[in-house]
Amino acid sequence: GGIWSDSANSTVLSFLATGVRVSLGSVAQCGLLGGLAQTVWSVLRNVDVIATTMSQRFPSSSRAGFRGMQIGQDGLHDGLGIAYKILGRINVLARSFVRSHTDLAMCQVAAYYKSYQRAAQDVSILVDGSGMEPIVHDDITTHMCACVCGSISGAI
Repeated sequence: GGIWSDSANSTVLSFLATGVRVSLGSVAQCGLLGGLAQTVWSVLRNVDVIATTMSQRFPSSSRAGFRGMQIGQDGLHDGLGIAYKILGRINVLARSFVRSHTDLAMCQVAAYYKSYQRAAQDVSILVDGSGMEPIVHDDITTHMCACVCGSISGAI
């Protein structure tokens, strides 16, 4: 007997072969980009918190004038406008990267044989739609695993 013999269950062999063919690239891509996406996600969440706090604490420092109307168009405001546009584009690109490279997608890669980016986008839609994003973000499991792996690799 044994898993590799001819008498082994063909379903097990076909499942294993399919898993290796379909999922290996997704696992490698997640290993290379998943941690970076989680780091970018944490930075974006912290920037959102800082921006919200600053706008609540210092309402006069926002770009909008009286009751949301734009006031003045001198050179200083034009320079700030360009900077805000650039930062806005960087924000959109960073959020798009996180949505298409989250490491939470590995469950869908394993269960449904999806590509990594398609599974990451589906998981992002599920997390956004369910309102679970704050809970997922505050989960320390990923950070704990990264710390343990870093400690083990440092000891070796």
